[in-house]
Amino acid sequence: MLAGVGPSRVRSLFQEARQCAPSIIFIDEIDAIGRARDRRGFSGGNDERESTLNQLLVEMRGFGTTSGVVVFDGTNRPDILDRALLRPADIANVCNEAALIAARNGNAVITMEHFEAAVDRVTGGLEKKNKVISKLERRTVAYHESGHAVAGWFLEHAEPLLKVTIVPRGIATLGFAQYVPNENLLMTKEQLSDVT
Repeated sequence: MLAGVGPSRVRSLFQEARQCAPSIIFIDEIDAIGRARDRRGFSGGNDERESTLNQLLVEMRGFGTTSGVVVFDGTNRPDILDRALLRPADIANVCNEAALIAARNGNAVITMEHFEAAVDRVTGGLEKKNKVISKLERRTVAYHESGHAVAGWFLEHAEPLLKVTIVPRGIATLGFAQYVPNENLLMTKEQLSDVT
C-alpha cells in the first residue's frame, strides 16, 4: 500500500456519497481495515490500515442529520473488529435500526419494542434465529448468564445490571449480560475488583 492512499479513498468515497445523497455505502469484508487496533498505542507495522480505519471513523462521526448517507458493512469475523466500529456512533444508529426492524415487520409506526430490539441488535449483534441449541446448552447458558446477574447483585461496586438474555447473537455469542456503564473515569482498587 502507498502511504495515505487508504484515508484519501475513504474521504473521496464519503464526499461522493454526500453529493449523491440519498445514498448507501456498503463496505464488504470490513475486517480487512477494521481489525482491532493495538491497545498499547503502538502501530506494529500496520500504519496504513490504522490510518484508513481512523479516517473511516472520522467520516462516520461527522455525519449530520441531513447528510442522507447510510453506511452498512459486512464481515464474517465480527470478533476481531475494532470496538469503535461495534459501538453506536450516536442515537441515530439505534433509531435507524429500529426503523429497519419496524419495516421488516410491516409496521407503519416505530414502537418502544422496535427500539429495544434495535439496542440489542446494535450492542449484541444479529439474532441467530436459525441456530439450533439443545435444551442442555440453553440451560448451561442460562446458568452462566444468571451467574453474572447474581454475582453483580452482591458486589457493592458492580455496574447495575440492565438485561440478561440467552438469545444467540453474532457468531459465538449464546447470551450476554448487559450493564449500565459507570461514568467514573477513575476507580478504586475495590471498584476495579468488582467490575472485572
